[in-house]
Amino acid sequence: MNNIKYDDDIKYMVSGYLGIKSLDEYERKVYILRDARKFIDAYVEDSDFESFDFEEFCNYIDKEYTYLEHLQDALLLINSMNGPVDLILLIKPKIAKLKMKH
Repeated sequence: MNNIKYDDDIKYMVSGYLGIKSLDEYERKVYILRDARKFIDAYVEDSDFESFDFEEFCNYIDKEYTYLEHLQDALLLINSMNGPVDLILLIKPKIAKLKMKH
């Protein structure tokens, strides 16, 4: 994975996807994850990446970034997708709580 270069946008999108995926208490998680995946797939299709393995990149991003970063990136992804405000309101307190621990 180290020899593959992707731009910052795809990194925050995949990290944000993982942040949303971690929210077990969000009842509509399945739907927003489906929409996020479509959003990411459309971005990849419009970009000039030679090949993109979503699952492999998810594993890479999961190892390289923290849970806090995933949640912060989830806010960016939700905003880019014009996603649900209730999800933003769920994530923000989690971020604040994690920041207080550090």
